[in-house]
Amino acid sequence: MVDAHAVSASALRMVHFYVPIGVVRRGFFPGEADHIIPKGNLGGVMRSLGEQDPHQSLKPLDGLTPTMEPLEGLKDQITLITGMD
Repeated sequence: MVDAHAVSASALRMVHFYVPIGVVRRGFFPGEADHIIPKGNLGGVMRSLGEQDPHQSLKPLDGLTPTMEPLEGLKDQITLITGMD
């Protein structure tokens, strides 16, 4: 058995956010805060408003959007993974 007092490292945690009806992209995704939201039906296709490398879905939280500002103190511990559709 492992002695609970011998373990000194903090536990790693993983958090998932699933938003089935979507989010306002410019308020959530870094780099998209100043983009204009397109009008009309996009045919159910998720389109990024910002410039993204289609092969890169891991993003450091360099600049936080208004929705993510409460995470300011933790941003060096967070990796945002997108494009999993």
